[in-house]
Amino acid sequence: MPAAVRDVTNAAVEALLRSPLHGIASDDLALVTFVGRSSGTEYTTPVGYHDTSETADCTILTTSDWWRNVVENPEIRLLIRGKEYEATAKAITDPGRVADHVERFVARNGV
Repeated sequence: MPAAVRDVTNAAVEALLRSPLHGIASDDLALVTFVGRSSGTEYTTPVGYHDTSETADCTILTTSDWWRNVVENPEIRLLIRGKEYEATAKAITDPGRVADHVERFVARNGV
């Protein structure tokens, strides 16, 4: 996806998720806010997620490297269903664990 299209799409999704109409997309999408590892700048991006009984797992399939910021600085904020939470992120990069996670996600969501 061209960067300009991605930026416009992300801005539109962010505006929707911060609005009173967030319920349209809040069951599947959340906002993650994190700090850039080099710049120290705060960034927000929409992500897909699913709830478990005790945690909110953000499922992120991306070719971008923005998630590496979260590895460097795991303190994040999540906006889920109109409520903001402070959280500590943990990236799962081990291929076996990623495969298990994706299998559970597919089984739950019928993808």
